[in-house]
Amino acid sequence: IYRDKKAPIVGPAGFKDSIAKDYAENPKSQITWSTTSVRVATSGDLATETGNYHVTATGPKGDGEDKGSYVTVYAKVNGQWKIRNDISISTTPDTVKAQSGG
Repeated sequence: IYRDKKAPIVGPAGFKDSIAKDYAENPKSQITWSTTSVRVATSGDLATETGNYHVTATGPKGDGEDKGSYVTVYAKVNGQWKIRNDISISTTPDTVKAQSGG
């Protein structure tokens, strides 16, 4: 998993650690996602999802926010969809993030 201006997150343990760290740094934060497209390959074993995210109540005071876009690639493994790659990028200007503590 690739996040804007952060080291890549690898594997389930890395994801769990990242979520714990984000929660500790942003205890009031809330995130919403909105999917804009889902495309499945004709082979039926690969798919992509694109969309937007919005995070509110970020930072130690809970007064920041962030918005951005994402792309997630899924692969079907033994009949189950698994995330292969996920990348997001913020569309919030750095000056706004700095002012809000985000």
